[in-house]
This record gives sequence, C-alpha cells and structure tokens, in this order.
Amino acid sequence: MYGPVCTVVWEGEGAKLTLSRLADLASKLPRKSEYMAREVLSIGLSNRRSFVQDLITAVGCNYSPNVHIMFPYAGIEVQAVTNLVSTKDGRELLIDFGDFYGDALASIEKTGLKIIQIKEKDSMEDIIFKLFEGIGVSYTKDPTVSIAERKGNYNTTLTIPGFLIANGNSSKKLIAAVPLHDRVIQFFQEKDTQIIMIGPTGKTS
Repeated sequence: MYGPVCTVVWEGEGAKLTLSRLADLASKLPRKSEYMAREVLSIGLSNRRSFVQDLITAVGCNYSPNVHIMFPYAGIEVQAVTNLVSTKDGRELLIDFGDFYGDALASIEKTGLKIIQIKEKDSMEDIIFKLFEGIGVSYTKDPTVSIAERKGNYNTTLTIPGFLIANGNSSKKLIAAVPLHDRVIQFFQEKDTQIIMIGPTGKTS
C-alpha cells in the first residue's frame, strides 16, 4: 500500500517536500483564468467487488456483475454466476473473486474466456496490476511530471503515487493513491487529465 506522501524535487538542488508542505508548491503552479474545475472521481477501498467494478468502469470498460455462463465440467454442462468485463476493443473476460478453482477454472478458459482472479490477500496494488494486465491498459506507475515551465537543471518535478493511464488519442487518467491539493488537481486537469482518487472511503478532503 502507498503512504500519504507526494514527492517534489527541484532538479539540481535535490530538495524534497512531503505532503505537509505541498501547499507551498501549489502556489507556484500556473493559473489559467479560463480554468473550470471538473469532477474528480472517487473510488473507495472498503469493498473489493465495488472497487474492482468502479475501477474497471473508470478506465472505460463495461462491467456486468452476476452474469450467467455455461461451461463443460466433468462431462456435463454447468451453469455459474460470475462477472463479465467488455473492453473497448471488443474482448470479453471474467472477474473471479474466489468462486472458481481447480478444474473449473481450466474448463472455463478452454471456452476462450480469460479469467482474472482477485484473491482475498491481494493488496490494492496487486488488484490494479492484475486488472490492467488483463484488460490491456498502458500505464506509468508513480508518474513524475514537470511543474514549472522552464528548461535546464532547475525545473520542478512532482511525483504522484499511483498510475497515469494514456490510451491512444483518449484523454489521460491519473489514478492517485494519496490526497491531492486542489492546485495539483487543477494542474493535471488543465492538461486534459481526469483525476481518479482512491481512498478508504473514496472521499477527498
């Protein structure tokens, strides 16, 4: 799991700031008079199933819970209830929360459906890695961006614990695992980046 820390580095000086001093950095971020705050999506961590559904939906896929499927098992056709994901490129895969195991998993995958297994012991990061790999999401972990518009060794960079998603020509999505200052949110939104906040309850302060 991530700790509540954003790292800010002035290249060439090696200075670092934690979240407690992030407000000082925020005052240095560029302003735009035409800026209008956009909605920040919040995803809670209290329930694994809800977290998976909300995250998959947030990255642009369709999630259908409690879908009935049929598959051959031990010489008979078996009906089961599971969770179906449809990706943007038309692929379908299943999300399993421990309902299938052993030969049943192999039998389902023989039908051509890929299964992503979410286990009880999986951390938030484990779940995100599994989902992104299965869905085919291209991302940068703990992205670092330049804050100030200057060149050379004295630029200012900000590292956000989380994931930055950039798929083709669509707008970017920043999945932040820590609270973000309003001005940091503004900075990313002005770069056409949607903010997705992850927290214990999905609430931001």
